[in-house]
Order: sequence, then C-alpha cells, then structure tokens
Amino acid sequence: MNGDLGQPLPALYQVNGLCGHACLIPQIPETDLTAVGPDGLQIELPAQLARAVPKRKNEFLAGRLCCARALCDLGCNEISVPMGQYREPIWPQGIVGAISHDADIACAIVAKQSDYRGIGIDMEKMICQDNARRLFSQIATDTEQILLLSRFSQRVACTVLFSAKEAVYKALFPVVDRFIDFKEARCVALERNLLSFVFTAEDLQSLTHYLQVSYEISETRVLTLCLLKAECK
Repeated sequence: MNGDLGQPLPALYQVNGLCGHACLIPQIPETDLTAVGPDGLQIELPAQLARAVPKRKNEFLAGRLCCARALCDLGCNEISVPMGQYREPIWPQGIVGAISHDADIACAIVAKQSDYRGIGIDMEKMICQDNARRLFSQIATDTEQILLLSRFSQRVACTVLFSAKEAVYKALFPVVDRFIDFKEARCVALERNLLSFVFTAEDLQSLTHYLQVSYEISETRVLTLCLLKAECK
C-alpha cells in the first residue's frame, strides 16, 4: 500500500482503552480486490463491493486495514470486520469500534465492550464556504448556529458540527440499532476542543443524559471523537 502512514492516530484519539490507526488511501488497480500493508496484513474486498467504483474500493480497503492494525494492537485474534446489512462494520465479539475517512486518509479505532458501549470517530475535509452556507441550517438549529458562530467562521462551524454529529451517530447506532436524524442530537455547550450534546428522542435520552465530543481542527480537516462509556448515564 503506497504512502501508508503506518502509525497510531493523533493525540485526540490517544485515550486509555482505545487503539487506533490511520493510513493514506491507496490507489489500487481497479481489478485488484486485495490490499496488503507493509506489515503483511491482507484485506480482501467483500462481494457487495465487487462492482463499486475504484474510489469506494480504495476507501473500504484502507479503512479495514486500519481496523486490522487497531485490533492487533488491542490483542484480538480475530481481525476481520465484515460489512453488515446497512454497510455498518461488524466487529468481533466483545469489541466496539468506528471507521472514518476523507478523500485522502482512512482511520479506525477500537476498544473492548467492557470499557465502552459505543465509539464514534469522524474525519472531514474542511467544507467550502458555498456548501457551508447551504448545509449549516440543515444540520443545526438556530440555537446551535448562534453557539458555534460565537467562536468559528461559518465554514469551520459547519464542519465541526457536522463531524461531531457524525461521531455521535456512529457511537449510538450499534446501541439503538437505528438511524438518527441530525437534529435529534443538539449541541448545548462549546468549550475548548469539546462539544456537549443532549437528545430529543426518548430512546437516546434513556442511554445517557448527554454526550461530549472531542474535536481537533487543522487548516484542512476536522477530527472528532465520541465515547459512550460502558456505564454512562
């Protein structure tokens, strides 16, 4: 896999009990259904993606390679992560995790289910101003817009909130087993590198009073992390 980073994720994801890796998304030939990392790990493309466009194949293979490395670091013997009914990752027994990617980089993070009920990560390229102007009102309430714009420009605010809500949904989906609308999670507090969310739906409220999402901003992308602890209320 050319250009492979072969390294753990940034400091944002270096939390006790978590193992994660990131790698550059390779440009694998269209006819190639396998990716092999420099450490010898081999990932095969599932039948569901045999006819996918090359970009999707590359993203999948890179993400699953990151999964395999993270699972190895966690001490798992099983490093295969199949695709579920909704194309969600199916983790080995007793493991929770999440995968994300942008146009260039894929990443994955895993932990033991005894430590966390759910994990959500997200990586987003910075949204351009035209898209931010169109998208922000679709993902944010008026109150959220005021809160985020008190600290960020519109494009940064939109990217941070979009990524944070994606991380929240990834953390909650394995627990509630349903898709969650953007406005079911509402950001109510903004601190340095931390967003706090409450929920409008009863099934989400029953899980936890609120969730916090850590975020990290660079010039080109936003990284977010959401953790639902094993005993979270």
